[in-house]
Amino acid sequence: MPELPKAPVKILYIEDNWENQLLIKTILTKAGYDVLLAGDGISGIQTAREELPDLILMDINIPGIDGLEATTKIKSLPHLENVPIIAVTAGTVEGGEELAVAAGCEGYITKPIDVARFPLQIAEFLAGKSVSVPPELENVYLKTYSRRLVDRLQQKIEQLTQVNMVLEQRVAERTRDVQEAYKELQQTQQKLVQQEKMAALGEMAAQIAHEIRNQLQKLKSGIQYFQEYSTLSAAEEKILGGVIHGVDYLERIVTDLLDFSKPEKLNLENVEIHDLLDQILALFEEEFKKTRITLRKDYIGEEIRMTIDPLKIKHAIKNLIRNAVQAMEEGGGDLIVATRLTTRPLRKARKSDPDDLRKIAIENNFLDIAIADSGPGMPPEIRSEIFRPFFTTRTKGMGLGLAFTKKMIDYHGGEITVTSEAGNGTCFTISLPLYLG
Repeated sequence: MPELPKAPVKILYIEDNWENQLLIKTILTKAGYDVLLAGDGISGIQTAREELPDLILMDINIPGIDGLEATTKIKSLPHLENVPIIAVTAGTVEGGEELAVAAGCEGYITKPIDVARFPLQIAEFLAGKSVSVPPELENVYLKTYSRRLVDRLQQKIEQLTQVNMVLEQRVAERTRDVQEAYKELQQTQQKLVQQEKMAALGEMAAQIAHEIRNQLQKLKSGIQYFQEYSTLSAAEEKILGGVIHGVDYLERIVTDLLDFSKPEKLNLENVEIHDLLDQILALFEEEFKKTRITLRKDYIGEEIRMTIDPLKIKHAIKNLIRNAVQAMEEGGGDLIVATRLTTRPLRKARKSDPDDLRKIAIENNFLDIAIADSGPGMPPEIRSEIFRPFFTTRTKGMGLGLAFTKKMIDYHGGEITVTSEAGNGTCFTISLPLYLG
């Protein structure tokens, strides 16, 4: 049996000077290594956690969290404690190399690097070479490094204390507004959960949601005015940005309530379904990249025009794709969007069907739109409940997305089904009849 090709060795270089980055990457790439770059300690730690490199080159004098602190943090992370970290130092500070070893580095390379010898040095460290501090000096350098950490921590505590005092004074009023809006929303949710009849839900939810939306918009406008006309520190901007994000989240919940509870009237248009699917998928391109999801489209090789309400079908399909992304957001995976023409008996019209859709189907033809993910799947007890309003397994959201999707497909005279097993992914299939317009 032929051997599988070995993946290239990954080396992470944490350095804020782009010229140094370019030099090291050029040398190591030519030597056959896969080189990852990070410009500061925070991004370096994050990249190490996500990419699990085979070796890390650490510039000691990077901004923010310096190289010594970043080394200590990386060595404390699962799966990274045995990854060799090599300090890259200027050699201008007495004892700097020994201090790097005390912080957890397996060795050090002094700048300027020897271009010809550098790949050999890397190979030696990958093979297990390490540098140690003489026993009589080890405690001295450990104490020096500990004092340095304590001093840095004390500075951070003082800075955070000052920022916190300022924020308490400036944000107190807006925080009360957010708390009041959130309290109103919680009360609304509790009332809605108690409603077993959807007829009663509609009128009540619409009235309350409109009122909350108005208050949230006032709150958001006030915070944005404060951001624009006040001088804020970076930490204050970050906190206010979080408040805005929270308000946006509350507005989305209110919108879901309004969409689900109000009576629906379809605004039918003749659209090409594959163009509509491509428009929807384009909205998720950045999210696919961020969550390492690979998209595969498997459309039938012909144009399919349908008479539907494009906004409502788009909303319904977006809910399904968002569910798939959330199911795979931790480890990435595959998303397949496929279309097929099928023939099946056309169900009898229901009294609840919109008059617009009481039409003759084209030879009982249906278009199936399948959205399949490689996520963890669902056990039977979850699968049987997912279309029920307010059912959710997540801490965020109100469980209306799939209920709304089913409602919209029903309004179009179609149906939605799901197949899923725990550990084997999930596939939602929307079946829409091809009506004569």
